[in-house]
Amino acid sequence: MQLHRKDSDGVVKEIHIMERDSNGYKLYKNGDKTWKNPAGQYHRTDGHAIKYADGSKQWWYKGKQISKKEYYSKDFQVKIVMES
Repeated sequence: MQLHRKDSDGVVKEIHIMERDSNGYKLYKNGDKTWKNPAGQYHRTDGHAIKYADGSKQWWYKGKQISKKEYYSKDFQVKIVMES
């Protein structure tokens, strides 16, 4: 997989993978980090599923992007535990 980003000059750059592991974690040369489930969806049950090199984060659960507030809500944390 490759992420694509536009630089400030509008040029699209491919970002290649530096390292990966069997748990779906990937580190890209630009510093971005992603986590995916075995189905290939962005997914993480213990934090953000995407962390960009600039420090911004995205929370994903089973391929659906959710807000940080929703992720850390009591109801959602119960859902994660019940589905484990």
